[in-house]
Amino acid sequence: MKKIGKLNVKKTLTRSAVIAVTGAASQIVATLVEGEMDSTTSRPKNAEIVDYAMIAAGVLLPEMVKNEMAVNAGDALLAVGAYRMAVAYNLSDKIGVNGIGNEGSKTIQNTWIPRKTNFRPAQKNTVAGSGNSQTVL
Repeated sequence: MKKIGKLNVKKTLTRSAVIAVTGAASQIVATLVEGEMDSTTSRPKNAEIVDYAMIAAGVLLPEMVKNEMAVNAGDALLAVGAYRMAVAYNLSDKIGVNGIGNEGSKTIQNTWIPRKTNFRPAQKNTVAGSGNSQTVL
């Protein structure tokens, strides 16, 4: 394949394919390894261990295998492991990314108290005996 401007098409397609295949394969393997569901956490029993192992493999693989494909595979493993950890710990809701009504904003929303101001509405004062009313601010 040719270069398009400064873009090396073959290298870019190879890198993208390695990252996509490694990411998909790691997710499939993780699902198979996790085991049965834990009733207390509503998450598979080995899920956290698998996530940590995936992140560790993503860090160590490029260091052990000096190859561009190993670097790309390590990037994919690291990304999938970090994503699975973020989903498991519900980070997007806790930092308020998903909008109002999620778990992270409930604590703020339920304890919010409007700020008191010194605003006083206008009052009408009547001067005794004159029948004239004045607006006092």
